[in-house]
Amino acid sequence: MERATYNEARVSSGGWVHLFVTVYDVDTYFVLDGQGEDCNGQDWLEEFSMAVSRRLGTLVEVMLQIGEDFDWPEMDGAGIIIR
Repeated sequence: MERATYNEARVSSGGWVHLFVTVYDVDTYFVLDGQGEDCNGQDWLEEFSMAVSRRLGTLVEVMLQIGEDFDWPEMDGAGIIIR
């Protein structure tokens, strides 16, 4: 979360709370978006959403937004990131 910015929260008509978080680099995006798993085999976004839901007593969905200066990495033809 150090490399991301919390923007806002909205309550939908169904009672869901949507938290909007902006990411600025691809590594942070992949970790927060579930592309990277923690040592328990769960992704951060799912764990964080469940923890906040329990704390608030309502369903919470964390939604990622791409920051203004986000730089997608170069990919090869097979979709592999070139570093």
